[in-house]
Amino acid sequence: MSGAGSKTRERPRPPSDGEPSLAAWALCGVFLALAYFPLLLPSRSQDPLEGIEDWLFLPGEGSSGVIVVLAAWLLSRRWRRLVALPSGSVGLLAVSPCFALGIALAAWANWSGAEDLLALSLAANAVGLACFYRGWAGVRCIGLPLAVLLLALPLPGIVFNEVVFQFQLWTADWAGWLLMAMGVTAHVSGDLIIRPEDHFAIIEGCSGMRSIEALTLLAVLLVDSFGRRGIHAVVVVALAPGVAFFMNGLRVLTLIFNPHSEIVAIHNLQGVVVLLGGLAILVGVDWALERALPSSSAPETGLKPPAGSAGGRESRGATENGGRGPQRLGSRPALVVLAASALVSLLVSPPPVVPARAAALQTRFAAGLSGWEWSPLALDTPFLGTTGFRESFHARFQQGSDEIDLFVGVGRPRPRGASVVSPKTAYPGQGWTVEVVGTRRVEGIDSEVEWRLLRSGADRVLSYRWHPGFSGAFRHAVEDFSGWGALRAGAPEGDIEMAVRVSTPLVGPSVSGMARARARLEAFVAEAVPILTRLQQQLGGNDFSQNTLMRKNSSLTVTTHLDESYSKTGTYDISRRGTVLAN
Repeated sequence: MSGAGSKTRERPRPPSDGEPSLAAWALCGVFLALAYFPLLLPSRSQDPLEGIEDWLFLPGEGSSGVIVVLAAWLLSRRWRRLVALPSGSVGLLAVSPCFALGIALAAWANWSGAEDLLALSLAANAVGLACFYRGWAGVRCIGLPLAVLLLALPLPGIVFNEVVFQFQLWTADWAGWLLMAMGVTAHVSGDLIIRPEDHFAIIEGCSGMRSIEALTLLAVLLVDSFGRRGIHAVVVVALAPGVAFFMNGLRVLTLIFNPHSEIVAIHNLQGVVVLLGGLAILVGVDWALERALPSSSAPETGLKPPAGSAGGRESRGATENGGRGPQRLGSRPALVVLAASALVSLLVSPPPVVPARAAALQTRFAAGLSGWEWSPLALDTPFLGTTGFRESFHARFQQGSDEIDLFVGVGRPRPRGASVVSPKTAYPGQGWTVEVVGTRRVEGIDSEVEWRLLRSGADRVLSYRWHPGFSGAFRHAVEDFSGWGALRAGAPEGDIEMAVRVSTPLVGPSVSGMARARARLEAFVAEAVPILTRLQQQLGGNDFSQNTLMRKNSSLTVTTHLDESYSKTGTYDISRRGTVLAN
């Protein structure tokens, strides 16, 4: 058509074979949401303030939704660069193992009830699709979002218990040093900060683990948003854990000095302000590095397609393998893979749970140990934190002048995300420090016994700790992480993991006092071990999944029926005795 004032109306060009249509994109989004929506589920907290507190401060609490959102944000910033890359020449057969792994992991995550493993499934499918459509350059392009996505995976319970307790001790030492630097009289004993007027215990929520994770993620977003590269980006991200730990010590001081910290809203506000202070420090470091290293700043405003590929859609439709690559198949591989992942997520569910029966630890030990008088002892649940017990028993046994404290914690075989194997079970409670530690062979116990000489103020005790039924740290961690242990509804007889501690006061000079204490403990152990062995055999084959601490979707779900002392309040109370920050 021609003529003055006439306009030529261009008809919309249908997408080529290599470019999914809008409908295909929408369908892919639906399948993606159906397959991986459990990753977006928030913490199971009903109270919004409690949910904020869980994610910001409690290590191991539900953060997978936040992680997935951050990974999606990082991917969106790279999307223009990703689609501008030349089409890949990797064949469908070459990337099919990635797709098979992604679909299999989706099925396994839902079958085992370990939905956090969907992060691995999503990562495997993303690698396969990026490689198929844009080659290895596409995989490199989405490397950072994939690395952030994998942070949604929780630590195995046995590893988590070790790490979080060490952070509690480090934080107590750091906060105590800050108090003394301020001229405040304070003494640190283990996880306890002792002042003349009160005591403060550093519990898991004050350990600083979650603050380090949160501030490190913010540092990643900072360097990515400002386009920092090279040594500039490395320095900012590497400083984040140290800054977070430093600021967490200041947060502990605010809890100590603020008389209203037991109010949840104030407690959360204090934590958020301290976290923002850490972010401000990182921004200041970034500002200084920008001026010292100006060449490291290269903000991305969206990369242009490379020469030869940006001239039109036709250039992206030509492949190096003569049209046998993704352009010919179009959106079908993505649709099939995501549809299969969604299907298994919707259809596959965990097997039914067999309710567990009570172990009746108190009754069994009271009847089995003749000649001993006993009285129950309170369990220091704030100290034990998320150590996972199906049932526990803590009592003091006396026979004449002999005095023995016994703790027994029973767990189901390798519970998901929680473990009875924890360094905390070796201690009577808060505020104990180790003078000497070692291992020893004790008659009647198959494995070596860990012994510790502990001190708290003027009190000293000798403690023995062992784990009947424990199959080894590596196997324990692998089965916990994979979700395999949670599926074992019928464990073999005797395959019940337990934590046992016996302790007795040390009286008199160290050498003779240690000898007498060892004799008392080992005589008691000789009577207690047969009872523990029978208990293992009687409990073998039970499934305890309804009676243990479990992390699901990277959040902590407490479903304890037998040990009500582990029910979660979600608040931090500061009680002035030994002032305890209790979860």
